Amino acid sequence: MSRLSDYDISALGNQIDFKKDLEFGQSGEVSIVEFAKLIGSGAVEVKTDRYKNGNMVIETHQSPGNKKDAEGNQIWVPSGLNVTKAVWWVYIFAVDESFVMFKVDRIKRYLRSLPNLYNENTKRVMAPNSENPALAYVVQKSETINMLSKKDYDLPNA
Repeated sequence: MSRLSDYDISALGNQIDFKKDLEFGQSGEVSIVEFAKLIGSGAVEVKTDRYKNGNMVIETHQSPGNKKDAEGNQIWVPSGLNVTKAVWWVYIFAVDESFVMFKVDRIKRYLRSLPNLYNENTKRVMAPNSENPALAYVVQKSETINMLSKKDYDLPNA
């Protein structure tokens, strides 16, 4: 059987250190406990995917009342990721069944690190004919996995 990653136990050879592995696992448990404490404080923003396509929508602006200026241009105000005070961002892909969660700062690091994919010209207008259209990035499902797992988006000292 081939190795799946540099983090597989077989890749470590004889360097298995149970104490170190236990401490690493416990640090993950601490992260989840901290997350659970923040749920009640309002420090968690929750978004739900209604289209079931695996893509994640990250809103950055909205147009309350679908207002336009004198030239007919949409008037956008910061919203979503640009104004959230949340520490965690939870994206529900299937209600009662699956979700992912990110620290808000990780999402911001991810978006900033890929300016060719995520910039003012790549945002999409969501619900354009509603009373509250939004501008948002659409993160493809393969990119969601990258945002979750690539070291490029870890904190510098992580």
